[in-house]
Amino acid sequence: MVAFNFRKQLVLQDDQVKGLLNETQDGILEIASSLNQIALLQGTLLSGVFLSATASLVSHNLGFVARGFILVDKTSSVDVYRDTSLSNPNDRKFIALRTDAGSATVSLWIF
Repeated sequence: MVAFNFRKQLVLQDDQVKGLLNETQDGILEIASSLNQIALLQGTLLSGVFLSATASLVSHNLGFVARGFILVDKTSSVDVYRDTSLSNPNDRKFIALRTDAGSATVSLWIF
């Protein structure tokens, strides 16, 4: 078996070091920019939200209209829906949600 030394010592001149650091920073910025384009990652976790069959406004404070949500946890067997019948004066801060029947305390990833 051949062992590879991935921690090879490099002797670089100052200009080479600067060039390598600039390339690394450019690569990191490109990756970060790509990640910022993924809507699912631009969210927030809300825990302990009580919902019932009557629609209620849930504060998400995203600063933009929520694209969707993922139910992370729930205390009873309910489905959670976005309710479009409830007037939402500030959809950049709130999302209107309700359950299909009954009530539950839920955790949601809102994005």
